[in-house]
Amino acid sequence: MLCALADFFHVTTDELLDRAGKGTFMVCDDARLIGQVLKELLEKEGYRCTGIAENSTELWAAMSKNIPLILFLDIHFPEENGLDILKRVKEKYPAVNVIMVTADNSEEAIQTAVQYGVSGYVTKPFQPEHILLALKKIQNEMI
Repeated sequence: MLCALADFFHVTTDELLDRAGKGTFMVCDDARLIGQVLKELLEKEGYRCTGIAENSTELWAAMSKNIPLILFLDIHFPEENGLDILKRVKEKYPAVNVIMVTADNSEEAIQTAVQYGVSGYVTKPFQPEHILLALKKIQNEMI
């Protein structure tokens, strides 16, 4: 799809991404600090934050107003499992790329996330490079 748009505008896909910005993202993590860290990191890289949610109620409210290109999602919440949220997000918004950002590196969690359609999986504590690498992978798949 990006290639077709780039051809239409007679530019490369990289030029198209630079002109349009790299896209929008949202964060859903009960640790507010994670949301703030991701927001600062990604806005410096040219992404635009459409919301930071601390639970699924806030997430659904935010997504009803703006559907992001990318959702960063934790697994463990006091009231709900992030894997269940992932499954519902992919059912309702299949085009949203979900990157799990979690301390849970169990094989079961990773396999379930893959089964539900996760686009990336980054374990906490993370280095900024891990987040940027997951985003690069998504961008490469879109081209």
